[in-house]
Amino acid sequence: MALPPSASLDNRRTAFRKPTRCLAYVQVPGSRRDIECVILDISASGARLKLSGGPAKPFQQGPTIPAAFRLYVQVDNTEIDCEVTWRKTDSIGVRFLSGFRPAGQNR
Repeated sequence: MALPPSASLDNRRTAFRKPTRCLAYVQVPGSRRDIECVILDISASGARLKLSGGPAKPFQQGPTIPAAFRLYVQVDNTEIDCEVTWRKTDSIGVRFLSGFRPAGQNR
């Protein structure tokens, strides 16, 4: 069943999102440089990430986030595979493709 356009994104979520402020890094396949971000909220199925550095300035491109990537969470030294579900200027929504595991496994 399709929701009306006025339905908020919160009403379409299947899992409760818990607000948090955890430092994390988007690990881009084939790149040596990780992209710093903050996990703004998280659920069993996904998260909302704020990309560091804020929105890109006019005529300047922000960091390129691939459709799928590994997210490293610094506070507990874990990682999880993610897929981007939506994008905004300075944030993205992701769906988890795996469970959290100790960092360095499955690389």
